Amino acid sequence: MLSSNPRVRLVVPAFLALVLLYFLFSGPSADSISRVASSYGYGPKKASRTLHVSIVNAPRYHFEVVLPLLHTFSQQGHIKKLDLIAEDSSSKRFGALKFLKGVMEPSSLGPLTIKDPKTINATSGWNPDVMVLTSCMHDISANEHVANAVDRVLTSNPRSTAICILHEVREWEKADSKHRKFAHKWANNGRVKFMVLSQHVANSLRSKLPVWGMESAEILPIFVPVFPLSNGAIGFDSTKPQQKSIGIPGKYEPWRRSYTPIFTGLDPHAPKLKDMDFGLHLVGFGDHPSPIPPSINEMVHFHDNENFDAYWRVLRRTLAIATAFANDHYITDQASSTVATALIVGVPLICGKEVLDAYTYISEDEVWLLNEGEGVADGFMRVLELSPGVWQEKRNRVEERRQELERENIKWVDTFLGTRVKEIAKVAAEVVEGSNV
Repeated sequence: MLSSNPRVRLVVPAFLALVLLYFLFSGPSADSISRVASSYGYGPKKASRTLHVSIVNAPRYHFEVVLPLLHTFSQQGHIKKLDLIAEDSSSKRFGALKFLKGVMEPSSLGPLTIKDPKTINATSGWNPDVMVLTSCMHDISANEHVANAVDRVLTSNPRSTAICILHEVREWEKADSKHRKFAHKWANNGRVKFMVLSQHVANSLRSKLPVWGMESAEILPIFVPVFPLSNGAIGFDSTKPQQKSIGIPGKYEPWRRSYTPIFTGLDPHAPKLKDMDFGLHLVGFGDHPSPIPPSINEMVHFHDNENFDAYWRVLRRTLAIATAFANDHYITDQASSTVATALIVGVPLICGKEVLDAYTYISEDEVWLLNEGEGVADGFMRVLELSPGVWQEKRNRVEERRQELERENIKWVDTFLGTRVKEIAKVAAEVVEGSNV
């Protein structure tokens, strides 16, 4: 029983609050940050490490987004524990595991811990402060283990928050879908926050949220999925000359990419292209697109089911990367991985202004911009007339822009996590205050 002395009644709750806050936030200090963050000239050096963050990715894909997330979050001074929730087979698919571990090596958070989604049940002790759902729709609707675990944490831990990464707005139109119901339950009170990978997706989502009954939902700043990729990591020999070639990454599905305009556009230039040892490199998987004009058949190279290192290595050797979008969704309400891939491998896109209008984080400085009405083939022939020095200047600008975007990612995530630390402290204080009423 508390003393009747009013000074004692004030001191004891305050002491208990301090004790609780100490145990909530005790952890190793962040006097130093990772070597990578230091090289950017940015890093939360004075932050205290308090947060447990889990990057969640239940499906077999989107590891090209997981890698930038790990890179960005591993350099945050507010984090004491960072882990990845993914199936073992998925994290090893296409040789991803080497890069997942490698991106964490410069971090002071230690080796990457990967947990299977089946293990994050109520008895496992999994109770992160921040859950980043990399494939939010599929994490919730297609994986019962993840859906139950995330909902349990949000329900039982008032300090927790989930970040829901939305790739395609159209996937969220059905009101009775599990992921829509999940977001509707938690987004309006701020416990779930949306993250998107390009401004045009943010614009589309913002117009939909009031219609979906989530007018109070928060959309976080744009996260551009890029990270540093060294030549050594992918076995790239930078001493070899650059190829006079075009790369097109991604699945060969015709509803995703339209190859025919590029094939037919290259056809008239076949004799000249053959003399310069031109190559059109399609790096992906699925049924090969056809027909390919006989005149360029030997110039078209398919790189099927490549591991990540070979995938990036082939693309880094090219002079330009084409988007080859087969529909307008990639510039209205869906994020394409091709744009970020070009930044990662350091190769300029060859594209029209409509791509720059959608993916506002790149500009004319980082792409080979097509003239109005000009096709990829004709635009590429124009690029070939430029000097190797101009080609290299453009590549340098792509590299510089990628580094700028990495710094921007690190900075806004640091701000977000700093806010989370303050909110958690506030919740903890309210819990203590409530216990003394």
